[in-house]
Amino acid sequence: MKRLFIMTLALVALAVWTLPAAAEITLDGQYRVRAETRVNADWMDDEPTGTSTGDNTSVTGQRVRLTAKANAGEDVTVKITLQDTRQWGAGQENTNTGGIDPNNNLDLHESWVKLDNLFGAPVAIKVGRQAINIADQRLIGGFEWSNNARSFDAAILSYKNDVVGVRAIRANIKEGPDSINDDFNLNILEAVITAVEDHTFTLYAINAVDNGVFASEFDLMNYGLHAKGKVGPADYSVEYNMQTGDESDVVEIEASAFAITAGFSLPDVAGLRIGVQYVDASGDDGSDATTQETFDNLLPTNHLHYGYADRQAWMNMNGINLNVSAKPMDKLFVKLDYWMFGVNEVEDDLYYASGNTGVAGNAAYDDDAGTEIDLTVKYAYSDAVKFQLGASLYQAGGFIEDSLAPVDSADQTWSYLQMAVNF
Repeated sequence: MKRLFIMTLALVALAVWTLPAAAEITLDGQYRVRAETRVNADWMDDEPTGTSTGDNTSVTGQRVRLTAKANAGEDVTVKITLQDTRQWGAGQENTNTGGIDPNNNLDLHESWVKLDNLFGAPVAIKVGRQAINIADQRLIGGFEWSNNARSFDAAILSYKNDVVGVRAIRANIKEGPDSINDDFNLNILEAVITAVEDHTFTLYAINAVDNGVFASEFDLMNYGLHAKGKVGPADYSVEYNMQTGDESDVVEIEASAFAITAGFSLPDVAGLRIGVQYVDASGDDGSDATTQETFDNLLPTNHLHYGYADRQAWMNMNGINLNVSAKPMDKLFVKLDYWMFGVNEVEDDLYYASGNTGVAGNAAYDDDAGTEIDLTVKYAYSDAVKFQLGASLYQAGGFIEDSLAPVDSADQTWSYLQMAVNF
């Protein structure tokens, strides 16, 4: 049955690609391949004990997209993106289970219709599977770095004029056993104000309601403010979030987070920019069982913000970042980042970019999580072909070292090389 479904998708895509030009269809696509290597993922020095296994990994991921976008009449747009993701060396058939290998996936990444200028007003509705980005994607983002990326089954009602844009979003994240009462849904209201030149102000409210699909029931309300802009050669961004709500009608949610970035550019000096960033997200010390104070960073694009090794989420953390970037050539971009990470509540965990626990907390641990150095190089071979490589070194701090004791810690490294061809 699954093979038939995949063949049907392929035939539909082929039919769309062969429609005549008179149908006002534009076609594009992407081929992307990235090889990644992570060494010493557990920070544990293997030599003394030999107890660390599976902490050195190397994988090559591939993504292929074919997109058709059509004007189906005045103010009606339809977009369909067929996406295949796979890992090299992962066979299409899983010999252990006889099923399709989960690392290989052919699916619809996008499939939406948009109606603009409803009843002659600057109002639009967009329905279907689509990417959704809120502000700088710290809470809701398309996560394009991932091979699969993230898309939402959603309906968006929007209004826009010269100074403000408003969106009301309803997204169904997962259906539960009872399709009426057990869903996990997002309800988002966003206002983007562009009345001041070179500055953007975004106000948003996010209601995440899980009626038991993934874990215990929760009803979370997030209130956020984001501002960014430029003043001469300087740029800035500020984001603050406050979370309330409850878990299972018993535990009250009281959490917050903020992020501040600033930079100064010297475009005449090889495109030089010097930047700083400070981020903070509350954690929970476990002293009150009726209150949850760990900030939940929901469904973000964390890879953009807290070190490219993806060892940090915007949860129970603080971080200071210094960075410098330059364009020594028109086609070449180079950036160097230095991070110092801390854990706000040592009783709480250190969370990876995925939001999962990386290192479990303990009241006896130090609050220094560690330092990270990131090198990123981007080269535009042509308008269509882009290369990118990066390397990261994460040195464990006291929090991680204490969790490993009596085994000594060792540095963790991560590196990658990526090629993307857009056509």
